[in-house]
Amino acid sequence: MKIIVNILKLIIILFLIIFSAMNIQNVEIHYMIGQTPMQIPLFIVIIISFLLGVFVYWLFSLKNSFKKFIEIRSLRSELNKTKNELNRIKSSPLNKDVK
Repeated sequence: MKIIVNILKLIIILFLIIFSAMNIQNVEIHYMIGQTPMQIPLFIVIIISFLLGVFVYWLFSLKNSFKKFIEIRSLRSELNKTKNELNRIKSSPLNKDVK
């Protein structure tokens, strides 16, 4: 499965590189109101936009990863409590006098 994911990543990166190489003309970027626009190649805009998208996706996935981390930590704690209780019950002397 990891191989398939890595191949897909490679295909996306190659597509991005080829697409960017075909778009080398300069474009105007208005980054602030009242400032003169910057002239930069379109492929730089494409790559920066792609990297910003990857960064935003990563930020949103951090939320889910953190939730899973908290859940795993709480489940491990519960498991340890259960193991300790089971060991305590196993080691306690059995009461043979049943009424």
